[in-house]
Amino acid sequence: MKINDAPRTPTLRPQTPEAPAPTAPPASPTTATGSPQQVRNTDAFVAASTTPAARLLAAAPPAQWTPAPTLDNVRRGGGQVLLGPGMEGESVRDLQRLLGLPAAEQDGKFGEATRAAVRTFQQSTGLKPPPGQDGYVGPTTLQVLEKAAASGAVGGGVDLNAQLRSPDSLISRAIGHAEGNRALDGSPTQAYYGHTDPGNGVHNQGTFSYQHGASSPQEADQKQLARFREQLPSFESAARAAGLDPSNPLLAAAYFDTFTQAPLAANGPGGFLDQLPELARKGVTPENIVEVRVQSYYDPATGQLDAPGFGNDVDRLRADQLRRTEALAAVVSREAPGNTSRPPPTTQGPAPTPATPGTTQWKPAPSLTDVANGQGVLRQGMQGESVAELQRMLGVEADGKFGQQTAEAVSNFQRTRGLVPPPGMEGQVGATTLATLKKAATAGPVTGNVNPNHPILQRLATGPLSNGATSSCVATTLENMDALGVPNFPGGTAADPNNPRGAMVRMMREAGWVSVPLPGSRQETIHSPAFGTVQAHVIPADAYERMAQAGQIPSGALIFQTRHGWDYNDGPYGNDMGIVRDGGRVTHNYEPMPPIIYGDAKDVVLLVPPGALQ
Repeated sequence: MKINDAPRTPTLRPQTPEAPAPTAPPASPTTATGSPQQVRNTDAFVAASTTPAARLLAAAPPAQWTPAPTLDNVRRGGGQVLLGPGMEGESVRDLQRLLGLPAAEQDGKFGEATRAAVRTFQQSTGLKPPPGQDGYVGPTTLQVLEKAAASGAVGGGVDLNAQLRSPDSLISRAIGHAEGNRALDGSPTQAYYGHTDPGNGVHNQGTFSYQHGASSPQEADQKQLARFREQLPSFESAARAAGLDPSNPLLAAAYFDTFTQAPLAANGPGGFLDQLPELARKGVTPENIVEVRVQSYYDPATGQLDAPGFGNDVDRLRADQLRRTEALAAVVSREAPGNTSRPPPTTQGPAPTPATPGTTQWKPAPSLTDVANGQGVLRQGMQGESVAELQRMLGVEADGKFGQQTAEAVSNFQRTRGLVPPPGMEGQVGATTLATLKKAATAGPVTGNVNPNHPILQRLATGPLSNGATSSCVATTLENMDALGVPNFPGGTAADPNNPRGAMVRMMREAGWVSVPLPGSRQETIHSPAFGTVQAHVIPADAYERMAQAGQIPSGALIFQTRHGWDYNDGPYGNDMGIVRDGGRVTHNYEPMPPIIYGDAKDVVLLVPPGALQ
């Protein structure tokens, strides 16, 4: 939803400062005194001359390369295990890939060039290691680096003066993708050529969804780019003052996208620019950018949320900011400078834990009561009745063991509900995630979990739909979405032009649509050979049909059905895509049909647009 014309004064929600723990630097290059050094949002370092980290920092790089610790040991080492000059090994090579160093420099040896790259990254993201530790990699630097690499925020900056002169630049296309006007590959969608803004009802066009009295999308783009260039000095000045690199492509895209959506949220009191020091303290990651954007909508005078375009509902606002930030990161990670020398980023799974199923003993899980009271967290590697209860709420196999499938189900639930856990807590269940899960599990009918007044659902539920030729379910559905101004993605390839599974994966990965956790559904990995992999809530067709006949399915949702299972690769026959009408009693496929197209259908996935889940 665009709300760029909505009047408001965004601000930063009041925050309670965190008191730093005592620190004590080493007394000499070879000895240390005092308590362990704890620096907020930095790499913790236990200053003791007997620790490996202290010996590493105290000595010059050895004449012979020494074996480097694994990245997993760095993550778990509490700041006592570091990667630094003089080390070599596969973990150093992995580090060099994360930094986006040229292939010729990915030699697995931690020399001065690698340390310089680490220093530059720490400075650009606002990390402040303890004295003498700059250019070394501890758990915090590694965590922020991995998240930044996954979002494309490392590997080289961009020339913003050049970026803000072309609607086809990386920054422009990233914003266009967040707006729904550009596909992931940069090609224009139907909305690029003109659409009605659901937030204010005006006609928009171009990459950035603006009017400007322009006669064409191209003219609208140039006028908006001129506005961006007017903001550039303020952005660069604020970023540098906060200790951040303004040429960081994810940071720049996030700022100019915020300005596109709501100028006051970008520049007003407490807005994006005012919060850059906080972002520098936490690190430039997609998760932290989402929180900065959400906080930009709080009124400094009242401390209240001032986002009328979202009904002043913070969950709807956060879901929209999450969707937009993920869209920005998807484009940046695909095309940011330096990415040609490292593997494509992958979706970050749950944080590694000491207890991994199959390699360690399962640990007893805390009770749900303790979790609800903030006295425990459910995470991968645990087992117990509380895990089984969690699994039943998630709709996955309730074996009482918190394994990878359960962690992925938790991560997916957090994303669909707009929850943004602290760094390293993704896929884990604390008090907030548990409370949201319980609320969802007791919400009753499916329509109670989905906002029926969401503008896209309203359009698809009530707008005129055309029929198509037999077996044209995907083409007809996409043509109807185009006609109603709903951004979409075809799933077809040359080998399979009518591919519902491909369309579903692209709607989830590239347009931010989410699967509805219908009662009785389960989490399943769905893979499209052409477009990638998603985690979706899958429900047996007979269970879906019962709810549909009772009118419990949200009208306007997209439905995907299969006769064979989602791993079926022998053509499109038996897989279908359509638009739900009349509470699920009608599926508009290539024409109006019953809830289930095939009597022997196996599974159903239901998708709703970003922000529709309550």
